[in-house]
Amino acid sequence: MTVATKSDMTSAMATLKAELDQETTDQVQRERQRGQALLPLSCLTSSSANHQPGDQALSVQVTVSEHCTLLAYSLVSVQQQAMALLRSSIPQNSTIVSITVLLLEAKLTDAIQGTGTLTVHITAFLQNIHPNRSREGVQHVRATDTLPVCDQAATAPS
Repeated sequence: MTVATKSDMTSAMATLKAELDQETTDQVQRERQRGQALLPLSCLTSSSANHQPGDQALSVQVTVSEHCTLLAYSLVSVQQQAMALLRSSIPQNSTIVSITVLLLEAKLTDAIQGTGTLTVHITAFLQNIHPNRSREGVQHVRATDTLPVCDQAATAPS
């Protein structure tokens, strides 16, 4: 018999958590659907051991488990919502040259339903078109909005 030490138990838990995190990431990547972007996983981790530090034991069993909520959003949906948001700001005599969508914040609003919001900042570069002249001038339009996002929840193997 040996004495169970806190450092050995902490080290074993950290190793198991690292392995579990990698398994979870791999599982999420396999389950991701085409055209989706993933948000960082929101995970609740728990760990336990069948002995306390200082106990004498032949072996110590350490358990680590994670429950992760996976949120993903459709890239096409975000682009469509960005265009809808910009349409009200774009003058009629302008055409969009390019759009940049920057994700500012992602929030999980309901872990059970797997819903959340994305706050995005949209910048559009416009080119003015005049009837009697060719293109002239480039203009910037910026907008920030919060968009709903919903996807499936995934539970990591324990």
